[in-house]
Amino acid sequence: MSKVGEGILRGFKQAIAIAEGTAKEGSYVVHTPAEIEASWKAEAERRVADVDAGTAVTSSWEEIEAPLRARLGKR
Repeated sequence: MSKVGEGILRGFKQAIAIAEGTAKEGSYVVHTPAEIEASWKAEAERRVADVDAGTAVTSSWEEIEAPLRARLGKR
C-alpha cells in the first residue's frame, strides 16, 4: 500500500475509534484551519465578555437536563 493510502487508512481507523469513544486521550490530533480557529477564539472571547458584563443569558443544568435527555433519547 502507498504511503498516502496508509495515511488515509490510519486516519480512518482513528476516526472510528474517536466516534466509538475507544481512542486513547491525546492519541489524536484534529487539524483546524487558522481562519476557523480564529473565529472560534473570537466567539469564545465574546461569550466570556458577555458573562463578565452580566449580559449573557444563562441556564442552569437543571433547566436544560430533561429536555436534552429527551432529545437525545429520541435518536
